[in-house]
Amino acid sequence: MRASFAVVFAIVANTAFAQTPDESSSPKRTRLQLGAAVDLTTMTGGQAASSAGPALAWRWRGRFSRADDRWGFAYRFSTLDSQISSTLGAAQLPVADIKMRPLMVGVEYRMPRGRWNWAAGVSGGWAFNSADTPDEYRARALNAAGVGDLSVEVHDSLAWGPRLKGWYDVNPRVSLLVESSYLVIRPTLDVHALGASSSRTLKGDAFVVKVGIVYGIF
Repeated sequence: MRASFAVVFAIVANTAFAQTPDESSSPKRTRLQLGAAVDLTTMTGGQAASSAGPALAWRWRGRFSRADDRWGFAYRFSTLDSQISSTLGAAQLPVADIKMRPLMVGVEYRMPRGRWNWAAGVSGGWAFNSADTPDEYRARALNAAGVGDLSVEVHDSLAWGPRLKGWYDVNPRVSLLVESSYLVIRPTLDVHALGASSSRTLKGDAFVVKVGIVYGIF
């Protein structure tokens, strides 16, 4: 569902902001490209665990390439997964797996350089966050700290950050992706244990590096 929404959003953005290219200066190419990527996420706040894993990669672009530097509309959809720990009694234990889904819009400066298409910009928006406490964490909290009523809640929050992205067009259908970005996400985390509740601001900031490959569908 998120991927479908992202594709529709990209089509609208491309239509609204694209300028008419010189169709005689470049060959036609596919608009929608789909593929796979690897995300390397480093949580810089020290309160959440870093991770690495596969991700969906996609790109919506104009039918013809352009050679001029220009400002454009930027959009970002991400999903960050991390394990959160907290002090229970005298022990530091994992209490929840959180998922942060920032949805952001902004501006970027696009810089075509030969087969490379670079873009640097900044975006801001809202992060839709959720927390899950597996039975394994509850059992560990009970055995190590005598906590039998563990529950965790994370609130939605603002999200923003810069991004540098590069697409390398191997041919009209195949493109390679390299991307580095920084995300600032500071949700409120509520931990309920031993009949008491505590709240703190979770520093969910992340440095993300992504590499991938996509293939033109149409």
